[in-house]
Amino acid sequence: MQTPLVSLPLLLLVWHLNPICAQEKPLPKLSLTLPDAIKLALSPHGNLAVDVADQSVAAAQARLRGAQATIKPNVDYSFNAVNERLNLDVFGFQSVHVPGFTFPQTAGPFELLESQIHVRQSLFDRESMHRRDAARAGIVAAQSETDEVRDQIVAQVARLYLQAQRDGSSVETAQALIVTAESTLKEIGNRNGEGQALGVDVAQARIDVAAAKQDLLKAQLEKARTEIELLNAMNRDLNTPLELTDPLTYAAQDMIPADQAVATALQSRSEILTLQKKLQATRLNDAAIHAERLPTLDGYVDGGSTGTSIPNSTGTYDAGVTLRIPILDGGRRESQRAEVITVVRQQELQLAQLRKRVEIEVREALLRMDLARGYVELSVARYKEAKDELEHRQRRYAQGVGSQMEVNGAQAGLAKAADARMAALLDWNEARVDLLQALGTIRTLSE
Repeated sequence: MQTPLVSLPLLLLVWHLNPICAQEKPLPKLSLTLPDAIKLALSPHGNLAVDVADQSVAAAQARLRGAQATIKPNVDYSFNAVNERLNLDVFGFQSVHVPGFTFPQTAGPFELLESQIHVRQSLFDRESMHRRDAARAGIVAAQSETDEVRDQIVAQVARLYLQAQRDGSSVETAQALIVTAESTLKEIGNRNGEGQALGVDVAQARIDVAAAKQDLLKAQLEKARTEIELLNAMNRDLNTPLELTDPLTYAAQDMIPADQAVATALQSRSEILTLQKKLQATRLNDAAIHAERLPTLDGYVDGGSTGTSIPNSTGTYDAGVTLRIPILDGGRRESQRAEVITVVRQQELQLAQLRKRVEIEVREALLRMDLARGYVELSVARYKEAKDELEHRQRRYAQGVGSQMEVNGAQAGLAKAADARMAALLDWNEARVDLLQALGTIRTLSE
C-alpha cells in the first residue's frame, strides 16, 4: 500500500514536467492548404491504411507469380554417388543354368556416379492458363481496392479540414460574443449604479457572460479534437500546431444533369471496378475447374552422364511427352463448380445492388448540393442585413439617439449571422465533397 503513495508525487511531477519539456523543443507549425493535407495523407509516410491496402496488391502479385510457375519451364539438377553391392540371387540368376558357368551370388561392390539435369515444360494446360488469368484479374481488383481506400482517405481528410475551419470560426464567434456580453454587463452595471437597471438585469448579464465563456471552451475543445483527428489522418505528430490556409468559400457552379452524373459514377467508382474484377476472377476460376476435364500435355528432357567414375562416365538422356487424360474424380470438380457458380451469382447480385446504391448516392448528393446552395444564399443575405443593422445602430449611437445596449445587440446579431454563414459554407463544401466521392472523382481535390 505504500508504493502508490510514494510514486504518486513522482507521477504528478512527471505530468507537470512533460509540458515544460515539450515547450523546450516546440514542433514547427504546419501550414496547409486542402490539397497539401490530402497529399500528406496519401504520401508514403501518410495514412497507414494506404500501406495496408498496398500489401493486398503485393499478395495478389505473389499469387500471380505462383500461377505462372505452373506453365513456365521447371529445371532442376541432381547428382547421385552410390557405392553398391548386389545380391544376384534376388534377380533369379541362380535359376539360370549355363553349361560350364556358374553365376556368382553377389556383384560388386562398385560405384555409380550419376549427374542429371531435368527439364519439365507444360505444352498444353488450359486449367493453369485460366488460373493465371484469374490471378491477373485479382491484381487489378486489389489495385482498385487500394484506390477505394485512397478515395475514402481523401474524403475523410477533406471533411476534417473543412470541419477544422468551421471550428476555428466558431471559436472566433464565441470570443466576439464574450466581448459583447462583457460590454453589455458593464453597461448594465453602470445603469444599475445610476438606478436605471435592476439587480436581476445585472445577474442575467453575468449569466450571459458565463454562458458565452462556456461556449468558447466548448468551441475550443471541438477545434482541438478535430485538429487531432486531422493530424492522425495524415499520420503526423499529434502535438503539431496547424495553420489551415484555405478558407471556407462558396463558388456558384452549374449542376450536372443527374443521368450524366450517374453515368460518370458508374465508370469511375473504384468499388464497381473492384467487384467487376473479382467477378471476372471468379468466372476464370470456374473456367479453370471446367478445364480440368481437358487433356494436358507436358514435355520433359533428362540429360546428364552416368558411370562408375568420372573418367568413364557416358552421356545419357531421356526425352518425351506425357499426355494425361482425366476420366473420373469422384465428383470433386462438379462440387467445386457448384460452389463457384454460387459465388458468381452472389457477386452478380452484389454488383447490381452496388450500381443501384451508387445511383442513389449520386442523386442524393446532387439534391444536397442544391439545398446547400440555397442555405448559403440565405445566410449571406442574413449576414448583410445584420451588418447593415450594426452600422445603423452605430450611427444612431454616434448621434446620441441610440444606446450602447442596442449596439451590443447588433454586434451579437452580426456574430451569430457570421456563424450561421460559416455553417452554411461548411454544409455546401461538405455536400461538394459528398458529390465528388459519389462520382468517384474525389481525388481531384488534391490538384
